[in-house]
Amino acid sequence: TCGAWWADDICHDGTPNGYAVYEVDGSDVRWRYKSTGRPADEQIRLYARGSDPSAPGEVVANVWDADPEWDVRLYVNGEPRGPMAPRVGLDPWAVERFDGPDAPEHRPWVQPLATSHMYYAPVGPGANDILVEATDRFGRTYTARPIGR
Repeated sequence: TCGAWWADDICHDGTPNGYAVYEVDGSDVRWRYKSTGRPADEQIRLYARGSDPSAPGEVVANVWDADPEWDVRLYVNGEPRGPMAPRVGLDPWAVERFDGPDAPEHRPWVQPLATSHMYYAPVGPGANDILVEATDRFGRTYTARPIGR
């Protein structure tokens, strides 16, 4: 919940400050990530095509609590394009916040951290109405549209 050692409201990997919520019913355990001050169903930050310099022709989704059991899919203009590819990568906003001109002066050692919960998919330059749908291991579904970056 500290947000890159209290330097910001996001963590090194781009995840918003937050905490784990566990639901226990006998031996059945379910969990999810809850961002502080954000709705419980906000689990994804989707970046527009070209937001990640290492993937210029792709949209990038940071799916904060994702693990290999999640299914993350791309839709363009309402049409399914298939699963997005998980790759270790840097969150573009974390790079901007911790490695660029907005880096926190009082925590100069804070740096963006590569994470395995980044998902990538190629899209054409004219792609409109982009949507990512992620389903967690418990069947809960979350969606996101690109933020401008």
